[in-house]
Amino acid sequence: MDIVFGSRFLDGSSFNLSSYRRFITLLANAYIKVMLPCASNLSDTTSGFFTISEKVSVEDISIKGSKTLLFIVSKNPGLRIAEVPITFNKRIYGKSKLLNPFYILRFPFEIYEFRRHYMKCKKE
Repeated sequence: MDIVFGSRFLDGSSFNLSSYRRFITLLANAYIKVMLPCASNLSDTTSGFFTISEKVSVEDISIKGSKTLLFIVSKNPGLRIAEVPITFNKRIYGKSKLLNPFYILRFPFEIYEFRRHYMKCKKE
């Protein structure tokens, strides 16, 4: 496998989120699956938990947080990806970016940029 990532939506996984946060998470996942063909078969594109093989290119990675996986996948078409269930608990420290209105407004445009990277890399 090239990338293994943790999913909150597989059998054996669990997550404890508010209804609002669960809705935003599902909405973000749906949007990503439509915009990024390379992510269409992934069950949870926003968990932020993943590990990558040393042979996967991470050059020019300037993205931080849950979108790092999406950036890597969009820049490396054809990766072999596996998912594993995770337990996702409420935060003890910090705040979710999904609760920041500026982040929510910027999010669709960032995913569109990932789509542009993916389409460019796929042509090469």
